Amino acid sequence: MATASQSLTGAGLIDDGLPKARSVWASAWSRFAANRLALISLIFAIVLAVVAIFAPLIAPYGAAQTDYAHSLVGTGSAGHWLGTDTLGRDILSRLIFSLRTAFIVALSSQALAVVCAVAVGLVAGYVGGRVDQLLMAATDVMFAFPAYLFTIILVTVMGRGLLAIGIAIGISSWVTLARLVRGQVFVVKVNEYIEAGRAMGASGWTIAVRYILPNSVGPILVSLSFGIPAAITAESGLALLGLGVQPPTPSWGSMIAEGMQYVLGAPHMLIWPTVLFVVTVLAFTWIGDGLRDAFDVGE
Repeated sequence: MATASQSLTGAGLIDDGLPKARSVWASAWSRFAANRLALISLIFAIVLAVVAIFAPLIAPYGAAQTDYAHSLVGTGSAGHWLGTDTLGRDILSRLIFSLRTAFIVALSSQALAVVCAVAVGLVAGYVGGRVDQLLMAATDVMFAFPAYLFTIILVTVMGRGLLAIGIAIGISSWVTLARLVRGQVFVVKVNEYIEAGRAMGASGWTIAVRYILPNSVGPILVSLSFGIPAAITAESGLALLGLGVQPPTPSWGSMIAEGMQYVLGAPHMLIWPTVLFVVTVLAFTWIGDGLRDAFDVGE
């Protein structure tokens, strides 16, 4: 019994080990902060999130507010810093509201993907045997089906609402993360503190949720940071195909699609949404790189 307690303490999973548990996260943060590009990207992403939350207060105009007297004015115009579109709608305001659209779709899809992946991966990896074979067979079927085509089918069936698109992308993107969680569970469950937990009488549910899952958070965060830009890209791709959110709700994809039609006469309609889209996707990708380096430490 003493040996089991000592093992759990060494793993940082009981009260006496909390300082070590905190040091693990502190070490990960210090490695992440050492990556200047990842840290700047994180600050930029936080700023974007704040802008998305307070979009109605920050945007100078409404997303669908028209001004036909000033349609297709260029960048730097008085009252319209980034210009207007064919209906006289302010590009800057629509970009800000499109940011909210991107965050809602990305976060809702990744939240669903994480829930599905953790549930399947944790059960498959911990229980093993026929349960693992059955769950992995189901994931193999999902993996064999083209994810983007599956997303298009789901959007066609469920509609083009924000949450519907988020759910469609989430259902189509959980398989890879489930395999990652399963593999991580296989690695963690053979550690000594897991055996110590069993020796102390901890139930399988307690071991899986309280001991194994917290030690698998790092790879999940890395996957999530890469999943957000992938979801933003998927939503924009759907908009380019005419399957994005219903007008007048703005999105980067719909703005880019519209801007392509006026690229010669009003290039600002294409340039600004494309620039913000690319910078946002790169920022989250660099955050993912930083998280991967922060948690990829052999001990």
